[in-house]
Parts: sequence; C-alpha cells; structure tokens
Amino acid sequence: MNTKDVNKAIREIVGPPLKDLGFRAQNSRDFYLLLPHAIQVINFQSFNTYMAKVLEMTPFSFCVNLGIYFGFVPNYIPHIKETEKKLPKEYECHFRWKLKKNIGLLEYPREDIWCVTDAVSCQMAVKDALHSILDRGIPWLKRYSNIDEAFNILWTQEEDYLGEAEAAGVGGIGNMNSPLRNFLLKAFREYLQANGFLANTKTHKRER
Repeated sequence: MNTKDVNKAIREIVGPPLKDLGFRAQNSRDFYLLLPHAIQVINFQSFNTYMAKVLEMTPFSFCVNLGIYFGFVPNYIPHIKETEKKLPKEYECHFRWKLKKNIGLLEYPREDIWCVTDAVSCQMAVKDALHSILDRGIPWLKRYSNIDEAFNILWTQEEDYLGEAEAAGVGGIGNMNSPLRNFLLKAFREYLQANGFLANTKTHKRER
C-alpha cells in the first residue's frame, strides 16, 4: 500500500460522482467546480513522512479540505499574479473547511483524518470520504458560494475550521475585526454595490 494506491482509489471512487456534479479533476487529489463568481475546491491532503510520524499514522493517510475562492476578491498578497488565481490551491481559498469522517478506522482518534494502513482500509476510507463530501461537503460549498450567506458569515461569525454540520464552520476568514476579515468585507461590499445591490449591515441581506 502506498500513495499511488490511494490516488487510484480516489480517482475510481470519488472522481465519477464529482464529475456528475460538474467538478473537474485537476489531478488525483484536487477537484474544481467553476462558477461565475467563485471556484469550489475539494482537496485530498496527503502527509509527508515527518508529519505522519508526528501524528502516528501512515504517510498515505489523508484528510479532505474544502475551499471557495471568490473571483471578485483582489489579491490579499499583492505579488501573486492574476493568472495564478484561476485554479487556486485549497489553502489559497477565502473560505475553507475540513470534513470529518463517519467511521472509526482502526480507532484513530482524529476526526478529520482518514487513516489508511492496507487495501481494505483504503477502500473503506475513500468510500467514507465520498460519503462525507456528498452529505456535508457539497451542501457547505453550495451554501457559502451564495453571496448573501458568505457576506453574513463574514459579518457575524468567528473563524472555525471544524464546525458541526448543523452550524458549519468557516476557516480562512480571519478573526473578527482582523485585517484579513476587514479586507474580505470591503471586497464583498464593493462587489455588491457594483452589481446593483447595497449591503444592509443591519439585516445582512441585499436590497435593491
């Protein structure tokens, strides 16, 4: 069992259902859905040997990260070229979240890591990851790709990478009143105004 085996399982098990939903595979680990105003990202993160040793798991175990990149938000890091933004890495996304597993694989304690040790656990892990993607990941991506929902989160919610499904968290947005959070709020307000909407800061809804 190695990383190539896990990549093959991801391609065969996860690839077709995501393709049916409009996602395209950039490689064995990254899937993208292009929207008019945003890019949705699903990433299977692997671990290097050092991190695997620290976390006491195999290096071909994985976690599943979600991201939403809003195309209208300017570069927060000025030196990044515009052409590099078209298919962003998950960690470059403005909204980010980690999925949790549904099953206990070899009783590994971390809820956000699928621990793979052999061919059997690989199949179980990838199938369970797909279940998490379809059950919680896709709804999260749809919810926060909505401009109203995204703006409301920026205005009201603390950063939380591992929020529960009922009140899904959002990471990558910075703490309340942080420079990053204020930068994102400014970009959203400008986008709303440019498209004929005014952001109502009392109701957090858009008004004509």
